Amino acid sequence: MDEIEKAEQRYINIIRKFTTCELLEYFSKKSIEAYQNGKKGFTICDVPYYNKNGLKGIVKGFCYGQWELVQICYNSIRFSNDYRGKTVDESDYFNLLNENKIYDETIEVVDEDALKLFEHMQCLSNIQFDFQTLNTVTKFNRMYQILVTINKNTKYNQTEEVCYIDIEKEFKKITNIQLNKFIDIYFFLILLSSTRKNTNIFDIIKDLEFDVSKLGFSKDDIVNVIELLSKDYEFYKNTDNWNLLRFYPIVKTNKGENNYIITNIFSLMLSFPESIYWIIRNHYCELNCSDFTTYFGNSFEYYVQEIFEFYKINCQKLKVSKKQSIQMPDWKVETDKYIFLIEQKSSLFPIDTRTSSKKERFEKLEQYFNKSLVKGFNQLNSFKIDNTQKTIIRICLTFEKIYMEENAKRIIEEKMTFSSDINLNWIVNIDEFEILMKILSENEEEFNKIIEKKIYLEVTEDKTGRNFEKLLAGHKYDYANKVLNHFNFLGDNLKNKLKNV
Repeated sequence: MDEIEKAEQRYINIIRKFTTCELLEYFSKKSIEAYQNGKKGFTICDVPYYNKNGLKGIVKGFCYGQWELVQICYNSIRFSNDYRGKTVDESDYFNLLNENKIYDETIEVVDEDALKLFEHMQCLSNIQFDFQTLNTVTKFNRMYQILVTINKNTKYNQTEEVCYIDIEKEFKKITNIQLNKFIDIYFFLILLSSTRKNTNIFDIIKDLEFDVSKLGFSKDDIVNVIELLSKDYEFYKNTDNWNLLRFYPIVKTNKGENNYIITNIFSLMLSFPESIYWIIRNHYCELNCSDFTTYFGNSFEYYVQEIFEFYKINCQKLKVSKKQSIQMPDWKVETDKYIFLIEQKSSLFPIDTRTSSKKERFEKLEQYFNKSLVKGFNQLNSFKIDNTQKTIIRICLTFEKIYMEENAKRIIEEKMTFSSDINLNWIVNIDEFEILMKILSENEEEFNKIIEKKIYLEVTEDKTGRNFEKLLAGHKYDYANKVLNHFNFLGDNLKNKLKNV
């Protein structure tokens, strides 16, 4: 038995001591406490302990993230059960967190191969940082704009370009729930769950003391949404990916009737903005059909078009019909000093990039990079502009935030050769792009200073960070956060209805 196998066996033996249902409930309460205390996804605390002689000691600065709580919940589902073991107390809680750290460090040993190390860091960061930022409002507003507002706008009927999908009709066909009703109920469940101590989401239905129909849905509708968002033990046992518990955080346990535990309140919030996307995408994947992802990519282009129109940006749509094979970026944006070539990539970061199998994880990550970022930069570099004195900057614009941008760039550099200046090829996420367009529309001189600083950081390979998040600190961000006020409307609408119950 090698060291990894020994570590795994030790970890399994420890986690099997505890009843799964009781562990899920305890860890759920800890996530709710962290959220209510404003801890977000990362907590640092001093932990008391007693030695064999009964003397009290303190572990200073013990730190843990919500993703670690999710990992332990997942492993309890896989390796324990509801019919034996003990309940968890505070001492057990910190011991389990510590044992999880030890186990994780053992199995996460990475080969010295540079590419594998970069990929390893990319997997870790894109899971962990999501819990720490918890950018629910912006993500929801953007996703709603694409899947609902743009979807229903007749000027964006994309039938000739890609297969148009009526999202509301498709969602109703897949789930038997109206899309906006689903959103209202999910939001309602988050609102109540984040302010309560009860971890069983099904108890919300029993505890309602008013006629819920005044909110526009019934108790049966709430049950249907809970069922749609929930998975049973067998679902997780048949996988090797704790990250699924981040996307499906409501677990139907084997203990008692209607015992649906919210394993982690942060996971419940994180999955909210993208839930519609994944429900429809998974359905199309089961049919071995790529129509939805193609359609979503086209809709993302129209979303960026709306940004240009709102901020009155001087831009040109470059991409020709998808029926042709010409390699061309999506957009050309020209300013007094620069020409920006922009290729959009709408792929969401793969769920499978944090599986227990490192081999599978790296394969999924490489697929993501090859199909989106590498393909995007190859497309950007194949397009030439002659006879210009302006600096040409090539941007791969991602729908989802890719953390550790410099690290991601290193992975791309290992996979392709740039025909243009590598320092002028950038990964920019849509959050950063929206801020940049706002600055460009209001103050081009300030915009130029930011771009000049970005170029300098890239050329010098500044060790303190080169991404736009560093450069845009202090600049107000308001497009998907305020201009698109779908989330605020959702909240205000629910509050107004609650006043009348």
